[in-house]
Amino acid sequence: MMQISDPTLEERIPALFRLGFRPFFLAGVLFSMISLMLWGLSLFGSLTLQPYGGMLWWHMHEMVFGFTMAIIAGFLLTAVQTWTGVPAIKGKPLMLLFGLWLAGRVLLLVPGSVPLMLIAGIDIAFPVITAALMASYVIRVKMWRNLMFTPVLLLMALASGIMHAGVIAGDYTLAWQGAYGSIYLVALLMAILGGRVIPFFTANRLKLPKPETNKPRELGSIIPLVLLTLLMLSGTDDQFPQLTGFIALIAAIANLSRLTSWQGRKTLRIPLLWSLHLSYLFIVLGLFLAFLHYMDTGVTSSIMIHALTVGGIGGLILAMISRVSLGHTGRPLKTGKTIALSFILIAAAAIVRILPALLPLQTNLWLMISITLWLMAYGIFFVIYLPILSRPRVDGKSG
Repeated sequence: MMQISDPTLEERIPALFRLGFRPFFLAGVLFSMISLMLWGLSLFGSLTLQPYGGMLWWHMHEMVFGFTMAIIAGFLLTAVQTWTGVPAIKGKPLMLLFGLWLAGRVLLLVPGSVPLMLIAGIDIAFPVITAALMASYVIRVKMWRNLMFTPVLLLMALASGIMHAGVIAGDYTLAWQGAYGSIYLVALLMAILGGRVIPFFTANRLKLPKPETNKPRELGSIIPLVLLTLLMLSGTDDQFPQLTGFIALIAAIANLSRLTSWQGRKTLRIPLLWSLHLSYLFIVLGLFLAFLHYMDTGVTSSIMIHALTVGGIGGLILAMISRVSLGHTGRPLKTGKTIALSFILIAAAAIVRILPALLPLQTNLWLMISITLWLMAYGIFFVIYLPILSRPRVDGKSG
């Protein structure tokens, strides 16, 4: 890892590779758009592509381990520098890590004659190496609180490995097991990070006292999500549906209580804040729909999952990267109306995606509208933030 203190050394590194958030935010967003366009075309027979694992497996895997994992890596490999004071990966090492992520995306989309085990190994290596990097920074300064992200990343690698095992063994039950496990694992990570940053950002911007930590509520928000993740990863959620549903309900109620304590109602004029609160509300909705699904009320697994993924994870990612990209490039934490529109569009994409639960005869129509809204929301981010992320900081500082 290159430790930079001399500005002349900083100038030798392309701006895009001066910190992890730059390449991974841009590439992750672009990849999500390409992935959903290909998925939409395949649904309506306009595309005859044979990716690794088949089109459905590829869609499930890549929206988590292609798009979401890139954003998680970019965020953590940037935040860890702030948390620990240790210079984070940049320059050529960052280029190599980015190249590893990109190689996985290319090989899964166009596997050719490359052995399946090799493709799986390259893909799984990315979260493992990211986990090792995070651990090295945290252990160096003995900041044990932040070590929790290493096992989460390793569990992400495990979930990806379960999905790959399903392809290699021809057992697509494993594919669903790994996919659902990874989604709840990301929801858990979002709950952990959201609990740190959303009340902090809100209190700071509104000049309010930070809400006091309610330990029973915090434990009630996180522990059920841990249990749900383990149930999904182990494939035992369907064996114990009522237990799974009950745990999901506890998680939904606790996280709703947690969210209301963050005073989101006071943020309606600040897009960078209300977008965070709204996205977290979709996580709560996804958990409540999971409760209904496992209680056999007719709510499909697809509906509960897409409430979590499109509205919760997709919305929270868009809100977070919009803010982080401004802060880490030395810009004021303010957005224009266009970015605010992107936050509305991603919420609309989530609402439309769960409408098939009410109007099943229009399923294909709602799917295409939801995909289009996602493309518009993230397309706005990409166009506006491309020059921000690919150019040096405006304040002349490193990063």
